[in-house]
Amino acid sequence: MTDKIRLNAYISKSGYCSRRKADDLIEIGKVRVDGELVTSLGEKVSLDSVVTVDDEKIKIQEKFQYIAFNKPRLSITSKFDDKERDTIYKFLPDNLFHLNPVGRLDYDTSGLLLLTNDGDLLYKLTHPKFKVQRIYRITCNLKISNYQIETLKQGVRLSGGVLSKADDAYKQGDYLFLTLHEGRYHHVKRMVEAVGNKVHRMKRIEYAGIGIKGMKPGVWRSLGRAEIMTLKRLGR
Repeated sequence: MTDKIRLNAYISKSGYCSRRKADDLIEIGKVRVDGELVTSLGEKVSLDSVVTVDDEKIKIQEKFQYIAFNKPRLSITSKFDDKERDTIYKFLPDNLFHLNPVGRLDYDTSGLLLLTNDGDLLYKLTHPKFKVQRIYRITCNLKISNYQIETLKQGVRLSGGVLSKADDAYKQGDYLFLTLHEGRYHHVKRMVEAVGNKVHRMKRIEYAGIGIKGMKPGVWRSLGRAEIMTLKRLGR
């Protein structure tokens, strides 16, 4: 093939990461083309070049895919685990192994995960500046109080002095429902602990307006065209 595209676009089209992240990887010397280290952001490559990132060979995907997956508890959001725990890919067919999760869920957290090989959309769905909302359904060790709910909406201080506010918080029966537009490390658990309670069980029930209603744990489905277009319009 004689057609050439920018190296960051090649990496993004492989589903490895966004173009912006690809630029970072190129600059720090993580990318090779046909065995040669490349650090120039303007580099162009042919579509049949051998491109590696951290010695992992990547390839442009012919077609982007987007799926919703109901992650079971006690599985990790990773392709491999040195502790031999179940990963989410145990529940997916081999032909979806190239898809990357949009964000992560803790080992003991269940619920919605989006997966895709569209690197630019993955970046948009996970970066806080786009304010993409996630909704969590939580059972706490102690009965959640109205005061705790109001405090979550007003904002709590996490480690490092970071102020974190819930976009919305309310209770329904024994459940606390919490809406956030960012996903820091153990974010929900730390917020609940900051108001004097503790998460017992947690399930993410929605991400960017996509839900898992009617889907059993371990089940996945392809997103519909309307859902995909809605995701792509986010942040415009």
